[in-house]
Amino acid sequence: MKQKALLSVDQALARIVSGVGSVVGEERLALAECFNRVLAQDISALRTQPPFRASAMDGYAVRSRDLNDLPRTFKVIGESAAGRSYDGSIATGEAVRIFTGAPVPDDADTVVIQEDTTALGDTVSIDRFFPDKRHIRDAGIDFSEGQTLLSSGMQLDARRLALAAAMGADIVTVRRKPRVAILATGDELVQPGSPCRPDQIFSSNTYSLKGIVENAGGEAIDLGVAGDSYEALAEAFAKARALKVDMLITMGGVSVGDHDLVQPALIREGMTLDFWKVAVRPGKPLMFGRLEDMLLFGLPGNPVSAFITGILFAVPAIRALLGARDAGQLPLETCRLGADLDANGDRQDNLRAVLGLDAEGHLIATPLAMQDSSLLSALALSNALIVRKPHAIAAKAGEPCDIIRLSRYL
Repeated sequence: MKQKALLSVDQALARIVSGVGSVVGEERLALAECFNRVLAQDISALRTQPPFRASAMDGYAVRSRDLNDLPRTFKVIGESAAGRSYDGSIATGEAVRIFTGAPVPDDADTVVIQEDTTALGDTVSIDRFFPDKRHIRDAGIDFSEGQTLLSSGMQLDARRLALAAAMGADIVTVRRKPRVAILATGDELVQPGSPCRPDQIFSSNTYSLKGIVENAGGEAIDLGVAGDSYEALAEAFAKARALKVDMLITMGGVSVGDHDLVQPALIREGMTLDFWKVAVRPGKPLMFGRLEDMLLFGLPGNPVSAFITGILFAVPAIRALLGARDAGQLPLETCRLGADLDANGDRQDNLRAVLGLDAEGHLIATPLAMQDSSLLSALALSNALIVRKPHAIAAKAGEPCDIIRLSRYL
């Protein structure tokens, strides 16, 4: 396949998401095992929350009609605590000691906070009362039995796990983790801890891509390093097939040099190439295709390029495999520039930047001075990307800019 022109980032994302096809299968797991998993079925509440009128403060439950002439002394006839309710009735001149979260007795319609009372033995003097502050949470103020609050396609982060637990869910149906094989390529690469010749470097991309894949909800499988030969690559591809992975990500060897063999090696294996090269910086030589049931990504070998194309393109594919609703949408935010920027060229630029606050509390993104795609030290210092559209005009410090927070992928 000969690609006539560079795809835009948006065009590439649309092709990737549509090329994923069907989502991965389902599995049922205990809720405690579902952190960051994607729901495959809706979750509905098994009971109302709270299931009773609950006190919002520590104090005394009384009838508001008894609070007309204060101060007044009340007889304390019982206690209502969380998990230990008071089930009796309340008559004129009576009060029930109550604690935060405890059920409010049926006859009471007000909780007077303890700061407005004086307790003495089995009596309490209520010194003052504010009619507009009854300090009671109505039953069902959070949600009601049968209400669907978590739906298929949502990711169960810490907030949603807590909600699912409060709804009574113990076993939930989630998407299985997409199996993603990661393959570094190049004769120059050796594993950290191995002897390294003067003309070699330590392989680092696998570590960043493994974290990116697992954070996105996938299961990362390290295939190691394949040398620059058809035989070594074919052996690695065969291993990925045998493992029945959903996706194979290669790094390096996708450009046009004499030793860039990944694309021709995959074509030999029967790859259907969707596209190659995207109008993005860094990461222009990006490859996407399919080998039978396996999605294929060929990422550049430069560490920063591999990282950025991984989050821009591989993560949306993983999210699409999981059935996530927002799979093809980049999580852009707006803040202010911390430095002047020249006009951009014909590719979307992704500048490594540091976020901070100015004197007025506005969020500021300041691009790093060094933007070379080989500089892992600069990438490690950054916590955001400043995203500049193709042909963006020059911009001054203080003007708005789009960013992607890197914390989303780490």
